[in-house]
Amino acid sequence: MNGNDLLHAHITPLLQLVASTSLWVHPKVIEALRQEDGNDTARWFRNVRRARTKNNETVRAFADGNYLDDNSKANIAIKTALGYRTKTEEIKKFHTCHIYDEQGEAYDPLYYCALPNLVLIPSAIHSLADHFPECKQILKYRAYQLYGFYRGAIPPKPTDYDQLEWHPFVGSTERALKSVKMRGSSLQPKSALA
Repeated sequence: MNGNDLLHAHITPLLQLVASTSLWVHPKVIEALRQEDGNDTARWFRNVRRARTKNNETVRAFADGNYLDDNSKANIAIKTALGYRTKTEEIKKFHTCHIYDEQGEAYDPLYYCALPNLVLIPSAIHSLADHFPECKQILKYRAYQLYGFYRGAIPPKPTDYDQLEWHPFVGSTERALKSVKMRGSSLQPKSALA
């Protein structure tokens, strides 16, 4: 017996669960970041990527001018872009998930901290995005719908996508927009300042 097969029989309510509990950065913040940086990827941090620990890369070290991370910088990026102060206000029991990761985007500094490629999903259900292609498909289409973001080809609209009810935007968009203007070099890893 395969547990994923049993869950797959209930994929529609599982997709609704992900949609109604996932947290997304407001499109105004993405647009402000794109304008500030002059690029479409809307990266919060530059020169940061996930460490390849299986290849003996060390977290919090540098390789080829990139800071090697364990998802901490991506987590800070999305929570700050939601307008939360990470030290004084907490978003608890959420995982920062990369929407596109099949082609090594988490190891690519161009996409690792790109806000349109990040979503917060409750910790108890975040692995649904890893185990069910239908879940990944709704996340990719949502990123395209909100931000015009995609890798390769525009993702097809999933069946019954329009019936999904998405969680409203949270946090302080105003505070997040101020953070975009103030982020500058103070939020960049030291090697990125050179």
